[in-house]
Amino acid sequence: MPKRERTENVEHIGVSAAKAAAMIGVCERTIWKLAKEGAIRSVRIGTRCIFSVQSLREFVDGKKTAENASES
Repeated sequence: MPKRERTENVEHIGVSAAKAAAMIGVCERTIWKLAKEGAIRSVRIGTRCIFSVQSLREFVDGKKTAENASES
């Protein structure tokens, strides 16, 4: 059987709903709502739903940009 590689230092490109919620500071229900609305990307792999870290960053950056524009 091949030896498993250590994954502590692996940069994740997708995370669970719970981790996605924690990353942007919202509840898990909000993550599911944003995914349903198409505001963040996700992919289903078997029974798991994985949320794109890039999509989470773009969503937060877009929200910051929109807030800054409305303050001007």
